[in-house]
Amino acid sequence: MWWTIGQTKITAFAEKAIKEGKFAQAYLLVGPKHIGKKTLALDLARALNCQGEQPPCGHCQSCVRIRTGNYADIMVLNIDSSDIPEEGSERTKIGIKKIQYLQKSAGLPPFEGKYKIFIIDCVEDMSNEAANCLLKTLEEPPPKVIFFLLTVDESQLLPTIVSRCQRLELTPVSLEAIDNALFYCLNESGKDNAKLISRLAKGCPGWALNIAANPVYFEQRIEKVEQMFSLLSSGYGQRLLYISQFQTDRKHTEELINFWLDLWRDVMLVKCHCIHTVVNIDQLSILEAWAKAITLSEIINFINHLQASLLKIALNANSQLTLECLLLNMPMLNMPIRNLFSYQSIHKSN
Repeated sequence: MWWTIGQTKITAFAEKAIKEGKFAQAYLLVGPKHIGKKTLALDLARALNCQGEQPPCGHCQSCVRIRTGNYADIMVLNIDSSDIPEEGSERTKIGIKKIQYLQKSAGLPPFEGKYKIFIIDCVEDMSNEAANCLLKTLEEPPPKVIFFLLTVDESQLLPTIVSRCQRLELTPVSLEAIDNALFYCLNESGKDNAKLISRLAKGCPGWALNIAANPVYFEQRIEKVEQMFSLLSSGYGQRLLYISQFQTDRKHTEELINFWLDLWRDVMLVKCHCIHTVVNIDQLSILEAWAKAITLSEIINFINHLQASLLKIALNANSQLTLECLLLNMPMLNMPIRNLFSYQSIHKSN
């Protein structure tokens, strides 16, 4: 019983490798955030230690204990692993002490299962010292030990670490697969949002399941949409005032720009009469009004600015300055969006 959603090629490969006894000692799981890398790693851990005939059976003692996080032979390591020793009070990297702790634990035989499993989440967050320390372990791995390294950006890893792992790339999951997962997880009232959540998830089931359990997200999302519409018909002074009140750390800035990028992509699709591919389907009437008020060249130009701003943030540019420049380059409407609806209804009636 696989809890991983949509990665059928990888699960089929794993079943065959386990059956033939050809499982590698280190795997690099590559994919965007919330695609299911950690779920897959835990599924593989269950399959390797399963006591049933068709691993992972989901019912044996090992499968149940791994699922509930009570298995002695599995260690999940990341920046926030507070139960593992680390230097300093501020955790911004996976430091060498955590990897040394992992090495010491890897040298001991399995306590209750067939294999000891080490899962390093966001492995790109390791310090240089930690990465070199891990490399020594990967070069001469202990017996009955398997490593799963999880990353969203393998280009940040040491090439020598990548070369010692078998690479498994997780690809975006279909809308149908996410819909099915949400159907079993949501109650009747929550199922009304299932199709919208599936589209917003961009093929990442973990994101969809998290948002489905967070009703506050939808309130915040509508607020962000309204703010964008308000900014379109605001002057430069009002736009800069909005940014001055916004939390402009790197994480929140990236989230806001990505949100705007999705909205403007939808406006472009509506403008080009490709409504069936729009993500924000619940905002379709507003997107149509927006698309009629702005030219296609203006839409494309601002999408380019959004993408360039994301690149600048990734290169550690000043977040507030980046957002200020972005809003100064955003198209400006001559009338508020709300007036466009009145304008459209009058012309339609005529």
